[in-house]
Amino acid sequence: MDSNYLLGIVTWPSQLLNSLLAFSFILTLFVLIFPFPIAYSSTPTQGIDDLGGLSIIHAWNFFSHQYDFIHARFKENGNKMFRFNILKHRMTVLSGLEARKAFFNEQSFNLLQGYGLMLGSMPDLDDLSIETDGGEKDGEFVRRNLAILGKDRIKDLPPILLEDMNSHMMTWGREGTMDPFREIYRLAFQLTIRLATCKELAEDKTAVQNLMQCYADIDRGASPIAVMFPWFPSAARKAKEKGTLGLYTLLAHFVEKRRNSPVPSTDPIDVLLSQGLSTDSIVGRYEYNVCSFPSSPSNDVQSACWSLLYLAANPIWREKVSAEFKALLQKHTDTSSSEPLHKRLGMIPVSAWEEELPSADLVVRETIRLLLNLGIPRRNTQRRVTIDGVTIEKGDFVMYSAAKVHLNPDIYPNPT
Repeated sequence: MDSNYLLGIVTWPSQLLNSLLAFSFILTLFVLIFPFPIAYSSTPTQGIDDLGGLSIIHAWNFFSHQYDFIHARFKENGNKMFRFNILKHRMTVLSGLEARKAFFNEQSFNLLQGYGLMLGSMPDLDDLSIETDGGEKDGEFVRRNLAILGKDRIKDLPPILLEDMNSHMMTWGREGTMDPFREIYRLAFQLTIRLATCKELAEDKTAVQNLMQCYADIDRGASPIAVMFPWFPSAARKAKEKGTLGLYTLLAHFVEKRRNSPVPSTDPIDVLLSQGLSTDSIVGRYEYNVCSFPSSPSNDVQSACWSLLYLAANPIWREKVSAEFKALLQKHTDTSSSEPLHKRLGMIPVSAWEEELPSADLVVRETIRLLLNLGIPRRNTQRRVTIDGVTIEKGDFVMYSAAKVHLNPDIYPNPT
């Protein structure tokens, strides 16, 4: 008999034993390292289901298959609220009309803190020990956004944005195939930089490309493993650190460039500087605003792409939308002009874009309804809150699933 065969028979049990010992060591190390319990018993308390089983399994399912995880539980418990531990935090998934009202109206529920747990691809300045000026309340966040994206500031932007769009779309050519999700993403990235940073950055093609690469590096850290175990020194974590540092360095450069400019502008960075914010604070707030947008295919990009695909598949609505745009051009531009289309579109006032495209608006709204059906997270940052007899402690996370409304047949007779 072959001695190698005999050697395999002899060594196989020892290899198995070594594997079992290694697994036992890893499991023991896992239990000792993590400060939160790894298993819970399923108990209904306060009229809410507390999920039992391994919390690490719940966390994995939540981060990797959130929609299926949430709605499978709703199907099991009759659409009741439920609670589970996700890492060392407690998450309560809300259900019902009163819970929905409380979710969107309770001032203790913080939007930014909620997404801080969810978006593993969001740049985290703490990764590199870069201090910011502190947190920003939702109200302040909204007010600053209104100052940046209000009608008074954007009324003069359509010609500039349409020029960017035309320059980018000319690279597509007049025939052949294209990937709309890739190309519209790149276009939306450029428009976002134009809308939300400054002219110098938006017109620096090399800087824009470098910024996109920073987000690509950051996005590598967006896997469930990276979100659940951010301390693990993986290649994804190193890429995220590289991208975060590059992002900070690049944006800080342009913030300082605008700070030192002798002539102020109405660009968003200048608006934030005029409010007395430091460079770190401006760059830090971008992680929750503009800079969380391009790090993965965003809701806006997805909606834009799918709107075009839905229109391509529906000739009736495509004709309605096309007729509205033709009427817009007829009413607000010189139809005999020899100027290119994007120049003529740039002459149309913002009010007309907002008020004279009802069919296009319906297409966008319906696309959003069909696409945006994941959970919306918040964190209770101020005080204990009670919703339908269920207590939400300070520090707890809460979530409401948009699908509870968007795909509800009692609200939309044919929801899908």
